Amino acid sequence: MAGMAGNFMSQFTKFWEKLERNQRLVLVGGGALIVIMLVAFTVWAAQPDYAVAFTGLTEGDAGAVAQYLKEQSIEYQVQAGGTILVPRNQVFDTRIEVASKGLLQESTVGYELFDTTSALGMTEFNQKLNYQRALEGELARTIEALDAVALARVHITLPEDALFKDQQKEPTAAITLKLEPRQALNPGQVSAIKGLAASSVQGLKPKDVVIVDMAGNMLSGPLMDDVAKSSADTNSDKMVAERKYEEQIESNVQAMLVRALGPDRSVVRVKARLGWDAVEIVEQNFFPDSVVRSEQVTTESYTGTGEFVGGSPGAGSNLPSDQGIPSYQAMADTGTNIDYAHTETTTNYEMGSVEEKRKVAGGQLQQLSVSVVVDNVTDEDVLDSLKEVAARAAGVNLERGDQFTLQSIAFDRTFFTSETADFENQQLGQTYRQVAQWFGVAVVFLSALWFTQRLIRNLRLKAEERDVWDAMRLGVDTNDDGGTGLLQASLPQVPMSLPDDSDDRIPTPDHARARRAVQRIAEQRPMTVAEIIRQWMEQDKDPTAA
Repeated sequence: MAGMAGNFMSQFTKFWEKLERNQRLVLVGGGALIVIMLVAFTVWAAQPDYAVAFTGLTEGDAGAVAQYLKEQSIEYQVQAGGTILVPRNQVFDTRIEVASKGLLQESTVGYELFDTTSALGMTEFNQKLNYQRALEGELARTIEALDAVALARVHITLPEDALFKDQQKEPTAAITLKLEPRQALNPGQVSAIKGLAASSVQGLKPKDVVIVDMAGNMLSGPLMDDVAKSSADTNSDKMVAERKYEEQIESNVQAMLVRALGPDRSVVRVKARLGWDAVEIVEQNFFPDSVVRSEQVTTESYTGTGEFVGGSPGAGSNLPSDQGIPSYQAMADTGTNIDYAHTETTTNYEMGSVEEKRKVAGGQLQQLSVSVVVDNVTDEDVLDSLKEVAARAAGVNLERGDQFTLQSIAFDRTFFTSETADFENQQLGQTYRQVAQWFGVAVVFLSALWFTQRLIRNLRLKAEERDVWDAMRLGVDTNDDGGTGLLQASLPQVPMSLPDDSDDRIPTPDHARARRAVQRIAEQRPMTVAEIIRQWMEQDKDPTAA
């Protein structure tokens, strides 16, 4: 290995000594240019991919973070709006380190305030004020830890201690919340924040805590009626229970449709109406076939003879006889017997009855509405089958008044297609950038290699041309045709026109030595000699070029 290095250095030294001053400058400048291009391209290719690490910082916090990143030699970029970007692979580590160092303290000051200030020479008023600031800051940090809260500001009023208890004023607090996008606080969460604030400040009651959002909407305060709040909480709980019931049915039906049609080919929506009124049901059943309590039987009978008196129906039979019109007709039949009998029975039963009382708790399902949309299913048999199994899975009861609908509609997948295309384009673009970077490196490397070879070839050609000239100067007079006759004698394959008196020269030892040198060069590097001859021919055609 050492021998190869020594040979290389020896050859390079000989090659360097043969170069002229201008040639050396060109070689060194070209090499330096190639190195600079490679370094610049490598730096560009290694440029990190930045991502947002912090946003919404104040100027003081942004300056502190930037100073820390500079001390840690972490590359960063600062943008408008208090945004700091760091390399993507260092985002989470940077956040953890900055948080552990407590650099983001300008907007919110906590108990660390007492670590940076000295109590020596501080008045009682300043101590109380610092305590209040620290308490507000710590409480704001705790509230900001909630998922739905992006920013919190807390203002606490701590009254002076009074001499008499009845003159003591109660502390109050005001909290301003900035919520995350598309986030809202339910009444339970608002009550939790009030309880958190009241428990953190001595003597503070939840009713004395006012909570507003950045839009000026009052979320909680002393003006809200406790009864209305309780009702709102109850209604909120009912809505949550109904939504959970609906989500459970949706999940059951959706899971079945996914197995049948595949993912993203069905949508299920359920609306349930639950009855929250407690109902007491009383049922009383009677049983008539029971034990006989009493029975009374009455029997009436008659036997004898009699006569019937009758006449024709009408007014004539009822007129007085003094008008000469018979009023009735008597008919006697002494041979007729009459039998009469009548029986009446009254039975009293011991009546039996059963009374049943049932209490039905609230939350019973009263009505269910289910809507199902499937993606472009045109077979009617398949639609009927899906409708039947989906209705059974949802527990639809038409007698109860439930409603069920299943429709086939071609889904609009333009948004998802565009999102997928954008993601694929980003991935493809990243791949292209990587390929372009490596391709650029290869192009720069090959260009540098080609340039170096070209430069070395030209320099070698110049050196060989000088060797040929030196060899020819040994045997050719400077006043002749430049030694072309001698070169023609040693290289007969190169077509050239020589003067007629070229063969009349008297050979000398220098001529013989020059001839042998030229012949040796022509045998070893014929292309080089041919290139030299071509240059000579061009110089002969244009004497001013020399």
